[in-house]
Order: sequence, then structure tokens, then C-alpha cells
Amino acid sequence: MIVWSLYADLCARGIYLSTIGDGSKLRVKAPPGALNETMRRAIQDHKADLTDFCIELEETAAILEEQGNTPEQAKALARECVTGGTATPDGELWLRAYAHLELERMGLGDRVEIVSVERLREPAERSIAV
Repeated sequence: MIVWSLYADLCARGIYLSTIGDGSKLRVKAPPGALNETMRRAIQDHKADLTDFCIELEETAAILEEQGNTPEQAKALARECVTGGTATPDGELWLRAYAHLELERMGLGDRVEIVSVERLREPAERSIAV
């Protein structure tokens, strides 16, 4: 099972995951009755990948918050990247939808085509290559 697919399925059931402390533990919040034995087993079987994925999701939300979104908006946008199907199979988040919103905000939405959006491994100045 691909981890982002499992995460999206959990979110659709109202089950939310987050990391605790240094990211070594996974917190599961679920409404009563939402977490059946199959889901518990899937979470346990993919715990390490889900933990890594949640760390990346939380980092993405932090970046989106730094860009002027409220904490709630940032979490929703980061989660939308996943549940909306815009995450890649290897777990890297593609922020294509957010990049499009940024271009619209700058008045470039109809003049620029987004070819690819990549998450940089090294810190970089905020820039747009056109």
C-alpha cells in the first residue's frame, strides 16, 4: 500500500495522524468507531512510513503558514495536497495547486504554465523561474 493513499483513506474516515515530540511517535485521533481492526493493522504495518509522511506534511504546513496562511489554512492546504491526489507515489508532496494559487495572487496565472514543482532539499531564496 502506498503511504499517501493510506493517509488519504484515513482522512476520509475522519482519522488524523500527527507526530509527537521529536517525530519518533505517531498520534492517531479518530472519532468513535472509525478505527477498525483493519485500519489499526494498516497503521501499525506502515507506521514508519506514515511517521515520515506526517513529518513532511507538518513541514509543508509550516512553510505554507510562513507564506501568510493561518495555521488552520496551512494545515488544510497541506492536507489537500495529499487527499486531493496531488502527492507523488514516493511521498514527496507536489505543491502544484498552491503554486498555481501563488501565480494567481501575483497576477501571472493566465500567463505562466507550471511545468513542474519540486521541493528543494537545500534552503533557497524564494524565487520563480519563468
